[in-house]
Amino acid sequence: METPELTQVEEVTPRFGPTFTVDISDEACQRFGFKHGDRFVVKGLGRSGVVVGTAPLNLECRCGRGNGEEELWVRLDGETQVCFFPDPQVNFLLEN
Repeated sequence: METPELTQVEEVTPRFGPTFTVDISDEACQRFGFKHGDRFVVKGLGRSGVVVGTAPLNLECRCGRGNGEEELWVRLDGETQVCFFPDPQVNFLLEN
């Protein structure tokens, strides 16, 4: 994978672990069916948020995802930290 241009990255802090850089380019986010800045509602939770960007998962999690797998990172409204959902195309409904 090519290194994104400096203007297409953002430093984020996850709910767990250290700060890292996400790729906020349209090309990266569109692999998951979204764009940076897209607003969504999490189905079944009723929480809204915004798409931030993509980056590999840095540690094992209990969701069946492996270390190094590319994830779509999002920020839920009212939070400063980012998180991911295992299947954003199933879990998210885009807001108009």
